[in-house]
Amino acid sequence: MRNTKQVALLCPVLLLACWNSGKAAPPKEPANSWESPSRLALFMAQRIEHEESSSIALRDIAFAFAKAGEVKQALKVAQSVQNENYLELFSRGEVPTQIGIALALAENGEFKQSFELVNEIDVVSDKAIALSRLTSVFVNVGNKDRALEIWKQALETAQTIEQADINKTVQWDIAISLAMAGKDKQALDLVQEIGDANDKSLDQGLISWTLAEAGYIERALQLARQIEDGERRIYALANIAPSIAKSGDLEQALKLVQRFEMTGYTESALKGIALVLANKGDLKRALQVAQKIKNPEDKDFALSGIASVLAKEGNTEQALELAEKIENSYDKASAQNDIAVALAQMGEIKRALELSRKIEHPNPKTNTWRLRRNIAVALSQAGDFSHAVEVAETIADAVYKEHTLFDIAMTLATEPILDNDRETPIRPMMLRYSAGAGSRFTIDLRKKAPFIGGAMKKAFNAKEKEAAQRIVETTPKE
Repeated sequence: MRNTKQVALLCPVLLLACWNSGKAAPPKEPANSWESPSRLALFMAQRIEHEESSSIALRDIAFAFAKAGEVKQALKVAQSVQNENYLELFSRGEVPTQIGIALALAENGEFKQSFELVNEIDVVSDKAIALSRLTSVFVNVGNKDRALEIWKQALETAQTIEQADINKTVQWDIAISLAMAGKDKQALDLVQEIGDANDKSLDQGLISWTLAEAGYIERALQLARQIEDGERRIYALANIAPSIAKSGDLEQALKLVQRFEMTGYTESALKGIALVLANKGDLKRALQVAQKIKNPEDKDFALSGIASVLAKEGNTEQALELAEKIENSYDKASAQNDIAVALAQMGEIKRALELSRKIEHPNPKTNTWRLRRNIAVALSQAGDFSHAVEVAETIADAVYKEHTLFDIAMTLATEPILDNDRETPIRPMMLRYSAGAGSRFTIDLRKKAPFIGGAMKKAFNAKEKEAAQRIVETTPKE
């Protein structure tokens, strides 16, 4: 098993000799791993021994090549990624390698090549999901007619899946894609065809929330108000309220919440509205809404999110004061983690590390390693690669340390990501799940799904090359 793994990990390095293997001779690679962005990235991925972490690293490299238009290199790296389960990855909000490459191509306007790549996927369920996700890109660029054609193919493909549970899961994903494009009638027809009659109210609620998130507020409200089951109608409206606040109409969102007869849903909606306001930078009103929340858990959740935004905007002292008011240990630790990262980005590295040692977390050891990794990556994103490597060296866990060094290297090897791109999520596979006797869907208002990162750089400048050499020399030798 170990020999097989070592061969898989060596593949990225072997790829360096295989690129551009057509008529032209392969380019001469530099002698040192820090001489070029691609060589640095592949070298650092090769050093990761943990199999899952290695696959994640290779996936990131493949996406970076695709973003740079280097399709052959992206696909060759993709061949080294082992044992991807598309449904499992999407359920975690992650993107399978080949689909990520296709989406990156589509985002770059290479629609024909992207579509061809998706159609090369052998597993029927994987192809159906890929087609479903590809439609979102076509919708975003305004080509809804082409999106509808791909939806039709996705649905026809999904209907050939023999396993009933996978068939239903994939068709649900297609329905969500339709709703995100404002095709609520088609989405409802599909979920009612594949769903349980007893869950009709839940299905309507999920479609209405998706419409609201996509900006179709009035249609979302209209659909939610048609839900016959009283509790599920309120539940759907409670999930729509934060989307209304996000659209800029706080007054309408609060009026909607005031009509709820069930306190639990009122608290949940206020929590969501407070977080939306915080993320929009309206911190004063976010705190005002949070103070209306009576349930301690919901209030702590909202205050944690607000403290995190305060920290990101540089108001670390106010963020620390707010974090001290949070009673829930997990929410308090979450806010303090973000504050520590913000302090590091501001150059207060010593203070950030001191805070990281004081944070009380349910899993203190793992949290400390994860936080050190976040601080190191934040420093590298700010261009402080020297201190980023120093922080990475303090991580005792080998797996966290290896992947932290890789993340620092990828920050150096790829083009910066604009904040708008960073905030564009690749949505999770499903928001719907079974709980006890009935079904519900859940939304984590704080969690951002992963994004496809920046494009691989063509070359390093002298300063970047020096930083790359430091990263390589810090990496433990085999």
